[in-house]
Amino acid sequence: MPQITVTLSKQALTTKNPITFLQALSKSVAEILHKPEKYVMASLVLAESFCMAGKEAPSCYIEVSSIGPIMPEKALQITKEFCDIIVAALQIDPSCISIRFIEHEGRLWGWNHQLFS
Repeated sequence: MPQITVTLSKQALTTKNPITFLQALSKSVAEILHKPEKYVMASLVLAESFCMAGKEAPSCYIEVSSIGPIMPEKALQITKEFCDIIVAALQIDPSCISIRFIEHEGRLWGWNHQLFS
C-alpha cells in the first residue's frame, strides 16, 4: 500500500484543483511499483513556508512509503516521473523538489480492519 504525502509551500500551490496532480502521482507510483492503484493513497499538506538552500521559494517535499523494498532503479524512475509531473502542474524548479522513500513491513501496516502480512 504505497502512501504518497506531498508537502508544498503555500506559494507553490498554483492550481485550483490539486487532486489532478495527486492522481497523476498515484497512477505513476502504482505502475512503477507494480501495485494495484486501489491500494495507493495520496495526500497534500500545505506548509506555511519552506526554506530550500537557505531561501524561501516554491518548494515540494514528498514521502513515498511502501510495503517491502523499493529498488534504487524504481526510486530513480519515480523521482524522474514525480519531478516531471510537479514541474508541469506547479512550475516548481526541480532543484526545489525533494523525495524520500520509506520501506515498511506489511505486518506493521494496517488497512481495512487487517494488516498486510
